[in-house]
Amino acid sequence: MARTLLALLRLLPLFPIVGGALLLQPRAPARALRATAVQMNGKVEEIGKKEWCFKVESSSCLVIVLFYARWCRNCKAIEPIYKRMAREFPDVRFYKVNFKQETELCYKERVFSFPTVHFYHSDVGRICRYVLKAGDAEAKLRAELARLLSNEQEQLELLRRIRTEALSPVVRYKDLVSALQGLADFSAAGASTPNSNMAGLREAVEADEKRLAELEELFGWIDADGDGKLALEELEAAAAALGKSSAATAEKMLARIKEQTRGTPLSVDLATFVNLMTAKAVSDFTSPEKELLPAFEALDVDGDGRITQEELIATIENFCASVPNAEGCDISQRTLALKEAFDAFSDQDQLLDYERFVEMVAARSEQEACELPEEEYSTIFGVL
Repeated sequence: MARTLLALLRLLPLFPIVGGALLLQPRAPARALRATAVQMNGKVEEIGKKEWCFKVESSSCLVIVLFYARWCRNCKAIEPIYKRMAREFPDVRFYKVNFKQETELCYKERVFSFPTVHFYHSDVGRICRYVLKAGDAEAKLRAELARLLSNEQEQLELLRRIRTEALSPVVRYKDLVSALQGLADFSAAGASTPNSNMAGLREAVEADEKRLAELEELFGWIDADGDGKLALEELEAAAAALGKSSAATAEKMLARIKEQTRGTPLSVDLATFVNLMTAKAVSDFTSPEKELLPAFEALDVDGDGRITQEELIATIENFCASVPNAEGCDISQRTLALKEAFDAFSDQDQLLDYERFVEMVAARSEQEACELPEEEYSTIFGVL
């Protein structure tokens, strides 16, 4: 007890006191303040799980993290570009994470393709993510930095105002499309030979309790009669919930499902459903740039590669009418909230291309409190 009290007393100088209240956002210690100097010298600090809470989730400025693997050629090719940009933008924190040393952290952040960069801000969470190639790395990084820094406070304020639940119906719509796609690939998943190199990834996916709960909830939506098994008629009803604009996409998936049943009644229990969706999640990890493509195509009514605000709202309104118990469908002023979310992510033409759609759907999540165990304070702050 005495040791813990002493530790807290030593930490007090790191936290500002305003109006007699102790703020929980710590002042950056000398080590953190030297980050800009390190970047200016052309070095990018490598971090891991222990530093993640303080340096990424609690940072008061924009943070970019490069996830890389030593065997990745593109990673080596973009390294000088990343270092150069770190020197050019000293007010942005640039870090890197080694996949081999921080595999668990990479899985937690849904990274399996390399090189991948994530943009973070403590007030927003993960803002966006990109899988880079040597030829487009600099252009993508500069475009995103220009968007976020040209009017940083206004852009961040717009992102802050978005209620997470406002995007929940869009995320659940995406989940339903993903479920139908996973069921459409039933035979392919069953016939696939397990890859020993993917064992760790599959274990990480299976250990995600939040994801399992979401799958059980999704299964419950589709299982209309509550008998614990998904029938073809229930999948047809689920496909109808995607809306008329998504009819072509839904019909293709249903046709593949019917093809696999070969005239026999379809019956998928929860365990089989979870197994199928786990196999799909592992596959999606290896090609994250394609993971949300089916949902994007379902929303892109005219197939021009961009989603309008009208397309998004009409489709989600139909979805919520069909699945009223889906998360976020019961919020007040849902249409207004969707419009605000769309405006925050759309381009100058008020349209969502695929990359911006991925940014909108994949970035937002409930922020959990960032807490450091007592023993980690001594490592990061140099006290105790």
